[in-house]
Amino acid sequence: MSAWDAVGAIAQSVSALGITLVVFQITEARKSRGLSEVVAHNDTKAHLDARAPRIEVHVDPPVWSPLGGSQGVPQPYPGGTEWHFPQRQDHQLQLQAAATVTNRSEATVRVTFEGDLWEADAPDGRTRRMRPETLVGPQEKVVALLRGGLSVKPPRSTAACAPVSRSRRW
Repeated sequence: MSAWDAVGAIAQSVSALGITLVVFQITEARKSRGLSEVVAHNDTKAHLDARAPRIEVHVDPPVWSPLGGSQGVPQPYPGGTEWHFPQRQDHQLQLQAAATVTNRSEATVRVTFEGDLWEADAPDGRTRRMRPETLVGPQEKVVALLRGGLSVKPPRSTAACAPVSRSRRW
């Protein structure tokens, strides 16, 4: 073994050690960058959550018994109403529930509504459809009536619903 072979072996060992050290530093830098990104994300989320409006939504159980009438304001059906089919099969039964949206924030918020919603606290006392969007001031609330209906039409009978004979032949 010559002196140059020994110098080459030492140089390769130092080079391998240097490369290992650089790879280790790059790996640690990636880990710390990942941690700093997570911390920055959590800080941003906490800041946005602190500025988000506090809105409370409460939906009461539906009013029973169902309401009827498709023209104007639905009214309760009188007790003992008889349904004669097929004459009255297109009449609607409607359920109604009150939904209250309260702004617990210190700023005015814009609330967007979708669905069959009606104003419960109209200034003139008449119920009318909710506007799709409204502004709710601090500590104010909006009450809406959520309505949904269905026809009293009975299901169609089909051959699949016919009774099946249970007798067997051997």
